Amino acid sequence: MRQVPYKTMITIVFLALGAKADTIAYVGASASAFGTIDLNTGAFTLINGNSPTVDGFGALGGSLFASEAFNGVAHGTLFQINPVTGTHTAVGSDTGLYYEDFGSTPTGLYAIGHDPTSRLEPQNLYSINPLTGAATLIGPTGLITGQPYQALSTNSATLYFAQGSDLYTLNTNTGAATVVGPFGGFTAMDALLEEGGILYGGDNYHHAIDTIDPATGTATVGPPSGVFLDNFGLTYGLAPSPLASSVPEPATFGLVGLFVAGIAARRHVLCKRRRAAQL
Repeated sequence: MRQVPYKTMITIVFLALGAKADTIAYVGASASAFGTIDLNTGAFTLINGNSPTVDGFGALGGSLFASEAFNGVAHGTLFQINPVTGTHTAVGSDTGLYYEDFGSTPTGLYAIGHDPTSRLEPQNLYSINPLTGAATLIGPTGLITGQPYQALSTNSATLYFAQGSDLYTLNTNTGAATVVGPFGGFTAMDALLEEGGILYGGDNYHHAIDTIDPATGTATVGPPSGVFLDNFGLTYGLAPSPLASSVPEPATFGLVGLFVAGIAARRHVLCKRRRAAQL
């Protein structure tokens, strides 16, 4: 029987571990609900039924962040969320801005916002400091502020922005928006998340979790959202669950440990056979 080289075996195992799909996401709902949702089935699991409503989630360094909306507090404050309890803790003080949407890439937190003294102010992209909550202006998006259906993406290397019927990319150096294409038909994207290499959208027109082609913007309506079916309102935020961390999961440690132990045992047997053959 042909033997597979050890280097090849190790490569196969680690590729398999890295390809492990996870379709569960944290979700924030309009009816002050926080929980998890299965992106493939739409099934919703409640964690906290009295959690502040969010304008979007951001995931960075193994932590979950958000901006809040419609709850009587300042709109320009960064919050960190305990994913186990759904409780919010303010990070720093109010920036004096109005955050319309909030999101992240794997390397930073971002907000779409404007001066709250006028809803006709230019719509700008800001970078948000995860330690202090401070906002740094990047630049104008070139789009109209105060649109009813819009969302900033979470967990994607490219920062996506949904507004009205179209998907855009945002330049994280200048803030400028570039249109990707229309979703197709009428949609109401209020949340965007990339997980497992797939771009998902919280579609509050169809009350579904859609999949979106990042090259064209075309949306495919997915399963009905349990958030809506369970009477918790609309989907306003999505984030990966579990949160990305540099520390491998315990199960991963176990699989790698068993594999390495198996290699060591096999090499021990082969060495004994070689020594016996030389006698």
